[in-house]
Amino acid sequence: MVAAAKASVPTIQDQASAMQLSQCAKNLGTALAELRTAAQKAQEACGPLEMDSALSVVQNLERDLQEVKAAARDGKLKPLPGETMEKCAQDLGNSTKAVSSAIAQLLGEVAQGNENYAGIAARDVAGGLRSLAQAARGVAALTSDPAVQAIVLDTASDVLDKASSLIEEAKKAAGRPGDPESQQRLAQLPPSTGTFQEAQSRLNEAAAGLNQAATELVQASRGTPQDLARASGRFGQDFSTFLEAGVEMAGQAPSQEDRAQVVSNLKGISMSSSKLLLAAKALSTDPAAPNLKSQLAAAARAVTDSINQLITMCTQQAPGQK
Repeated sequence: MVAAAKASVPTIQDQASAMQLSQCAKNLGTALAELRTAAQKAQEACGPLEMDSALSVVQNLERDLQEVKAAARDGKLKPLPGETMEKCAQDLGNSTKAVSSAIAQLLGEVAQGNENYAGIAARDVAGGLRSLAQAARGVAALTSDPAVQAIVLDTASDVLDKASSLIEEAKKAAGRPGDPESQQRLAQLPPSTGTFQEAQSRLNEAAAGLNQAATELVQASRGTPQDLARASGRFGQDFSTFLEAGVEMAGQAPSQEDRAQVVSNLKGISMSSSKLLLAAKALSTDPAAPNLKSQLAAAARAVTDSINQLITMCTQQAPGQK
C-alpha cells in the first residue's frame, strides 16, 4: 500500500495534493513499522504468559483432583452422564500419549531457547493434562474397588504434581538455553549419587518385585474379588518402586541416546502395567465373563516382556559393554 501510494505521487498534477499524498504515505510507513515492532514485542511477551497460564491450569487441576480423591474416600464419587469404562480408559491412554508428546515438544523448544513456542507447548501440556485428569476421574468413578480408585487417582495426582514442577522449571530455563544446571533440573533425571552398578542392582531388584507382583495378580484371579483387589494394590506399590529405580537408571545412562531409550522403555512398561490393572478391574467386576482370565494373563506377560527388554538394554549399556 505504501509503495503504491509513493509510486502514484509523480502522476498527480496538483503539487499540494502530491505533497500531501507523499507525506501520508511516509506516515503510514512509519506507523506500520511501529506496529510490526509492537507485534514482535507482544509475541515475545506471550511465551512467559502462556507458561503462567499453563501453570495455573495445572495447579487448578491438582486442587480439583484432591476434591475427587476426597469424594472417592467418602464413597460419593459418581460417573458423569455418558461416561463408560471403555471410553474413559481409551481417553486415559490417548491423553497420556498427548501429554508425553507435548512434554517432549516443550523440552525441545526450551533447549533451543524458543520461548514463544515453549509457551505454546506448555499450553498443550496443560490441555492434555486436563483430558487426563478427566479420564482418570471417570475410570475411578466407574469402579467400586477402593484399591483401583486409589491407584488411578494417586497416579494422576503424581503426574499433575510433576508436570507443575516441569512447567515451572521450563519457564526458568526458557531464557537460559545454554545453562547446564537449568537443563539438568528440567530433565528431572539427576545423576545418581551411586554407581551404574548400584543403580542397575536396584533396578534388577525392583524388576523382580514387579514381575512377582504381576504373577501374584494372575494367581489372585483364581480367588475372590477381594484377593484380586489386594494383589492390584501390591502391584501398584511395586510399580512405583520400579519406576523410581528406572528413573535412577536413566540418570546413569552414558549418553543422551541411551537415556532416551531407557525413558521410552519405562513409558512402555507404564502402558503395559495400566492395561494389566484395567484387565484386573474388568475381571473383578465380572468374574464369570469369558476370556477375561486369559486376557489378564496375556497382560501380565506383556509387562514381564517389557521389563525383561529394559533389563537387557541396561545390561548392554553397562560400562565396558560397548
